[in-house]
This record gives sequence, structure tokens and C-alpha cells, in this order.
Amino acid sequence: MCGIVGFVSYKKEESLIRELTDSIAHRGPDESDFTIFQKDNYYVHFGSSRLSIVGEKAGKMPMNDVSGNLLVYNGELYDLQKTRLKIDKNLATTSDTVHLFEYLKQNSNNNLSDLNGMFAFSFYDSKDNSVLLSRDKLGIKPLYYMETEKYPLVFSSEVKPLISSGFSDKKISEKSLENFLLFGGNNYFNNLLSDIKSLEPGCYLKWSINNSSLKRYYTISKSIGGNVDLEDLLSTVIDDQLKADVSVDLLLSGGIDSSVIAYIAKSVLGKDVKAFSLSFQNKRFDESLKSVKIAEDLNLEHEIIKFNEEQNYEVIDELMYKLPEPIGDPSIIPTYYLNKIVSQHTKAVLTGDGADELFGGYDWYRAQKISPYINSSLESLFVTFAKIIDTLVSDKNIPTSNKVELFFSGQKYGKGEEVLHWQNTFTSFIDSHSLFTQYLSKLDLASAKNRYDVTQLIDLQTYLYTNILKKSDTASMLNGLEARPVFLDDRILDYSLSKNQKENTTLLKSKKELRKVAASFTNIHNQRKQGFSHDFSLWIKNIGIPFLNSIEDDQEIVTNFLNSIDSKENFNSIDERNIWRLFSFYKWIDINGVKLVN
Repeated sequence: MCGIVGFVSYKKEESLIRELTDSIAHRGPDESDFTIFQKDNYYVHFGSSRLSIVGEKAGKMPMNDVSGNLLVYNGELYDLQKTRLKIDKNLATTSDTVHLFEYLKQNSNNNLSDLNGMFAFSFYDSKDNSVLLSRDKLGIKPLYYMETEKYPLVFSSEVKPLISSGFSDKKISEKSLENFLLFGGNNYFNNLLSDIKSLEPGCYLKWSINNSSLKRYYTISKSIGGNVDLEDLLSTVIDDQLKADVSVDLLLSGGIDSSVIAYIAKSVLGKDVKAFSLSFQNKRFDESLKSVKIAEDLNLEHEIIKFNEEQNYEVIDELMYKLPEPIGDPSIIPTYYLNKIVSQHTKAVLTGDGADELFGGYDWYRAQKISPYINSSLESLFVTFAKIIDTLVSDKNIPTSNKVELFFSGQKYGKGEEVLHWQNTFTSFIDSHSLFTQYLSKLDLASAKNRYDVTQLIDLQTYLYTNILKKSDTASMLNGLEARPVFLDDRILDYSLSKNQKENTTLLKSKKELRKVAASFTNIHNQRKQGFSHDFSLWIKNIGIPFLNSIEDDQEIVTNFLNSIDSKENFNSIDERNIWRLFSFYKWIDINGVKLVN
């Protein structure tokens, strides 16, 4: 796991590549280095900061050979046997970096779909004097690039180095702001800064001094699969992902996803993994008792990390000065803290990220079940009933009344747009209909057999990308910790895409297939999904709202939103999420000197 940077220029710029490499040292604290290669009248600069997990000595970067080929690479490859079949050479090392290097040298057709893992890399091919940039199928690992007159090609694992080192003009459009607020992050087709591009997942950019071409090597689509047992498949994948030269441990929430990973790692594979969990003072958000029970049942070494309300102030202040780009999901706060503490004990952890997208875990899958039978004329009745429920049940992250209101706001739409409304909470303050329609038109949804499949394909290209993966990569890599999302392995992705998502959801429960695996070792398969959140209401009142009030005269969207919550006696959890979303964006541009333009 690493951070990678580089650029092409018409002169040798050692101090600049050194500065860039140093700026991503947090992503790979074990070693940093750079290489400068001259070709004709231009210079190729590659830098890498490395976190050593597999093939510690053999995987040193930038990797090069006598022919002048160069590689910098961020990520991990799994199922290396599949990669080896494409390499006409016996490699004694376990280093996935070495395997990738040899693969790229021998496979000039760029058939990158063979690669299973999370990755972003830059490869200089001496045969045709080209640079190949690519990232994994789902966008687990980030990669940004620029093409300018002075620097024909620039790339980086993060946006921030491109700003701080002077490559970007630091301008962001109101349209980018709207996309960020709607999606909670920047999606496939809309970048944060106008002059910085995010390489789309499943794509590669092939650059040469006279040409640049962007191509897609993978498209997410539904398929027809064979009869594979999910538990057996998970056992194979987890066994593969536990292979490393250092210990690989586990983030255990107490929910179904991480508990299934823990069960297979310990009980099926017999691996001694240590589990880390986060606890909160507010019992409405705390799942630590569930994680304790799972750890005890499985005889796992287990550490509880406490996060109290007062820590919001310290953690948020630290986080905002470190964030590579704004993160719209407020759960980045406890996630960052958890990763910070865990990084003091281990270098790599397994996570349950992606299970909700692959196995229908979100409320909007159940909303699809309900939607055909509930008319919008019944909205007021259902909202009133939901508010009564909220007075009786106090342990919900998001009150039932909020969910009901969100359900009806999206129900009037169709063809996938309702999913985007259910996913997102800022639709009242932006012309979301036109933006959602534009976005959906760019997605390939043709392989879906029903509206549940449509929902899954949208999730994989929106919520997973804008929220889950960016949050996980940011929280882990700011602390030099590798997070391995087990469920996003190609083998499980392929399994899920071959299934009819309608079968994974009932009116009351989601993720039926994972619940079936969980039923073999615990009764948590019967519990409702809680979601990962925390209490930061005091910080919102004392810091968040005062900060937004200081800028509301400048931006209509801020003013409209603040007026809407000022009119309420008490703002709700959705208001809190939106306050964080606005704060995260405006604080970030303030810290980094970014200008918002029309």
C-alpha cells in the first residue's frame, strides 16, 4: 500500500518531485523514494511512499529495470495465480508489485481485467515511450491526474498535493459544489477542481508525448453465474486476503458483515486475527456490546476503543487540516479516530465495506418492495405514525419519520432516480432532478433485470464510490493503515452480480444470503441494520452552525439551508448530516485557499 505521484516536464525538477513524494508520506511511512528518467526532450518523474505489507524487500518502489521500464503502484493484488498465468516468467517472490511489473511489461494489450484487487498505478513503458495510468474496477484506490501545457501529465493518489505544489489553479465551480452536496462526495463524472480529473474506476489513460487516450477496461453489469456456495467462496477470498508479511487484523462493528468475516477467519480458517471495535457514550449509536459478544463466541483477541462526544472537537480540528479533499459523510470522524488508534497496533485490517451494495443492505432496497403498494396521498398519515414510533423508540440513528419523509420524496420518481433521492439528503436545496437525470444517463444500467438490480448497479457507481470507499481510503491512509474490503474482491463481486437482488430483500430484512451464513454461528442474523454513526450534536451547535453563519451571506445555498433549520425547534439527524456536508466543504476550501467561482 502506497501513495504515488509523478509528472512529465521539459526539464529535470528534482526538488518538485521530492516535495510531491514527501506530501504523501502518510500513505506509506515505511519508505519513500523517487526516480527521474530522461527521454528525448522530456523528463519522467515518478515518486512513491510505501507501506510494506507483502514482499517487503522485493516490492521497493519506484520499480525499474535495465530497459527503462518504471512502476509506482498503490494497492494490493489478490488471487495472484490468475496473474501468473499471463506472465511468461517464473517469479519466486510473493510481492504483488513484482508480479504487476512483469505483467505490464508482457501484456501490452492492457487487458487489465485480469487483475483482481484494489489498485492505482503508473507504468512507464520503454517499448513505446508511454505512461499508463489505471485504477481498479470499483475505484477502491484513488488516482487523480492533470494535463497542462507546462506539465503534459501529472498524477497523484490525492488531490491535495496537486494544490499545495502549485499544479492547480485552485478554482472550484458552483456546479462541483452542487454535486458534492447532492452525492456527499464527487462522483464518477464530476471532479472537485476544474483542472484536476479523477481517473474513473475500471479505466486506464495511456499517455505519450504526442497522444493521450482514455479507455474503459471494465464495466459493472449483471451476469449469469454458476452454483457457488457463498461461505466457501468467502473462505477462499479471506484466506487469500490474510496472506501478508505482517499481521492482518479485523475491524469488527458487531454487524453482520464484519462478524461473518471474523467467523470465517477464526472458525473456518483457524487464523489468529485481532479484532478492533469502537464504542460510543451515546447508546443510540453504540454497537460495542454486539462486537464483544461476537468476539467472545469466536474466541477472538479483542480491543474496544472508546470515542466520547468531547473528542469530536479535537478530532475534527485535526482531520480538517489533513483531509486530502472534503468528505461529506460525518462518520469519517469516528472512522478516522478508529483507524488512527488501530494503526498503532497493526499495518493492515479486513473490513466489511461493500457488503451493503453487493447484498442489498440499504433501506432503499426495502423501499423498492414497499413502493408499488403505497400511494403518496398517504404520506401525512405515515409520517404521523412514524413520529409516534420515534417517541417510543429512542435508539435509532435516523428517526423513522425522517426515513418516511425521504421515502415519499423519492417515490414520485422512477427509472433509478428514486434511488438517488433515497441515497441523498440535500435534494430540497438543489435542482436535484436535472442533475440526477444527467448522471443516470451516463450509467450503464441495461443489464439490470428488475428495479432491484438497477438499485444495485446505481449503488456500486454512486454511494459506494462517493461515500464508502473515499471515507475508508482517507481514514486509513491518513494513518498509514491498509484497509482491505473483503467483499469487493472480484470473486465476490462476480458472485453478487450474477444474483437477482430481489431475492436478497424482504419487507423486514436485507442481506438474506449473508444472514444465512451468519445463522451458522450467531443469532445476530436476526438483528436490524444499525449503520455506523455517532453523536456530534454539541459540536454542530457550538462549531458547525456558527461557522456556516459566518459565510451564509456569500452563498445562497448556505443561507437557504440555515433558514430551513432555524425555522425548526429541533433539527434532526438528516439536518446534522447536511450541516457537516456544508462545513466539510467550506472549511476545506478555506484551509486550502481554494476559490469558489460561478
